[in-house]
Amino acid sequence: MYAPTGAMAAGGLQSGSIEGAVLAGGVGSVIAGGKFANGAMTGAFAWLYNDARDLEKRDAGSPGGDGLRRSGNQPHSSGLDSNDPRVRMQAKNEALEAVANAVIMTVDAIKADIQASGTRYSKGRYNFESVDQLKTKFDQYTVGGVAESREGLNGIVRRLPDGTVVHYRNDSKFGGPAIDIKPVGSSEWRVHLRR
Repeated sequence: MYAPTGAMAAGGLQSGSIEGAVLAGGVGSVIAGGKFANGAMTGAFAWLYNDARDLEKRDAGSPGGDGLRRSGNQPHSSGLDSNDPRVRMQAKNEALEAVANAVIMTVDAIKADIQASGTRYSKGRYNFESVDQLKTKFDQYTVGGVAESREGLNGIVRRLPDGTVVHYRNDSKFGGPAIDIKPVGSSEWRVHLRR
């Protein structure tokens, strides 16, 4: 339910990669009954913490590290000077970007999830089984979205980073809540509660 980047887009996970930590955290959270996004963020921050801790151990030559003290221009395993704060900041920024890319769903990923999770009843119109499923999917689809206020609309409206507007309506003419997905320059999709 995410847009793979980096090692994942290339066709595989590398042991100890940020993408692996994000995926493992997200899947673990879902298995335990939680939200993928929450577990993915936890996995990413755990990876960042452990990577920084391992780097410090190696740099200090403390037990548990490789015993090499890195100073001056001695390269880190990445080939870059691990003592350079710009290198460390760049690595952290890349890791956080990987988290965002792994968690924020694209319109195509949202549509694919709706097709896999719902029952189609007409073009761009689907049914979900329960109110809980509608609420969970809305939360999943709108990670990274910004809340908006729209006059005349009941419920919750969020604009995603790509401009897509996702609207959770408390009431629809079919009875019960619904989700409307309006991508920029594309047809609207709707998900209703099965009657």
